[in-house]
Amino acid sequence: MGVPLAVSKFVSKYNSLDDYYTSMRIFKLGTVLMFITGIVAFFIMYFGADVIAKLFLAEEKKEISLEDAAHVIQMVSFALIIIPSMSIMRGFFQGNQSMGPTAVSQVIEQIARITFLLIGVFLIKVVWDGSNSTAVGLATFSAFVGAIASWVVLLMYWKNRKRFLSEKLDQQKKKVRIPRSKLLKELFQYAGPFVLVGIATSLYQLVDLITFDKAMVAIGKGGDISTIAYSVFNVQGHKVILIPVTIATGLSLALIPEITKSFNLNQVDRLNKQINQSLQIIMFFVLPAVAGLVILSHEIYGGIVWH
Repeated sequence: MGVPLAVSKFVSKYNSLDDYYTSMRIFKLGTVLMFITGIVAFFIMYFGADVIAKLFLAEEKKEISLEDAAHVIQMVSFALIIIPSMSIMRGFFQGNQSMGPTAVSQVIEQIARITFLLIGVFLIKVVWDGSNSTAVGLATFSAFVGAIASWVVLLMYWKNRKRFLSEKLDQQKKKVRIPRSKLLKELFQYAGPFVLVGIATSLYQLVDLITFDKAMVAIGKGGDISTIAYSVFNVQGHKVILIPVTIATGLSLALIPEITKSFNLNQVDRLNKQINQSLQIIMFFVLPAVAGLVILSHEIYGGIVWH
């Protein structure tokens, strides 16, 4: 999550300085970097699935075997081949103050993922009478299918807009070749805060995932008790809480390129106005959502459990 947002900020900065050459360089460099890290992460998850499954799952738990858990980890790992580099392209479009490609690709990604998931699981469970492990594995593999659909949409946008980007690049008279090491250093400096914010919640959940099931088994409350208790606070409840969080995050991402542009052009009054308006918009959406979740928590969670 951190590097694509950093690319967005990076591109917006240099575009405001009319240095489209540097923007294109960081886009290409970021794409290669994220593709390599995605491949490395894929190999780690795919070939280390057994080790990861043992780390997260208590061996005494009878409901889910280590083999099934490892199979699911392997199936979901394929998404890492595409998603990191795809996110860079989204960040590049956002840096050019174009939110359409990101929005459309995300919608198409989810439509393709859910369609593949529903049809695939239906065929396995109803038509072919397959196992739950196979169905869950296919369901997680749908993330890879959704990523492919999103990548196709982004490539279409890139093909349509490449001519305009090339024209700006050709019109740039002075092209300063900043050392690659300096570009990467600046990129990681931008990415740092985004990584910390984006990874914080996941780290908390990771600790719960590693410790909760084993702790429940150790006190004799494994099985269904452990599964239900874990889903209450870390699966179903968390998904509800993510609704206002997603709204705030989405609005923040859309505003970053414009705020960066004002900062680099030293437009202080405009910058202050944008920051104030950004906070007001986010609070306008998030605070009522939080209040609604608190007041209607029983009804909301009851509806989830019932379904």
